[in-house]
Amino acid sequence: MTGTRLVAGIGFRHGVPPDAIVALIRRAIAQAACEGALVAIATAADRADEPAIRDAAGAFGLTPVAVDAEALRTVDPRVPTRSARIERSRGVGSLAEAAALAVAGETGRLILVRIDDGRATCALAALGLASDEAMREADEARALYRPPSAGVGKEAGAVSRSKTPISHRARAAQIVTA
Repeated sequence: MTGTRLVAGIGFRHGVPPDAIVALIRRAIAQAACEGALVAIATAADRADEPAIRDAAGAFGLTPVAVDAEALRTVDPRVPTRSARIERSRGVGSLAEAAALAVAGETGRLILVRIDDGRATCALAALGLASDEAMREADEARALYRPPSAGVGKEAGAVSRSKTPISHRARAAQIVTA
C-alpha cells in the first residue's frame, strides 16, 4: 500500500522507555510492508500524557491522541484480538487495536493486528481507505462531466471540487477527551 495514512495504536506498561515504543512502531510499519505516512499515534486517554508515549510520538513529529474509554468500547466489535487481561481492565480485546481503529474512523481498517515486545503493543490501522477510494472515484467522474452552462461566476465547463478530505484530526477530536 503506497500513500496510506497510518494510525498506530499503542498499549504499554508503566516504565517502558520511549525508544522501545518507537522501535515497536517501526517494526509494525515494516511488518505491514506499508509505504505510508504515520499520521497519528493513539492510546488510552489515561495514558496519553505519560512521558514514554509523548516522547515516542515526538520522535515521529506527532502528539499522542488520547482516546476515551467509550470510544475504545465502541470499536471493540471490530477488534480481532482478545486478551482476557485487557478485557477485564479496559473492556476491549486489545487496547492497541481499539485505539488505532477509533482514530482511523468508521471507514478505517486494521492492517496489522497487535504485535508486542513484552512491554508495549502496537497495531496499525489505515485511515479511511474506503472513503478515500470513493472520493477519488467521485473526483474522476466529476472531471469527465462538463456541464452545458456555467454557474454564476464560473467559466463554462468548469467543475468545482474539493481535494481536501475531512481532516482525520477533526475526526479524532470528536472521540478524544479534553
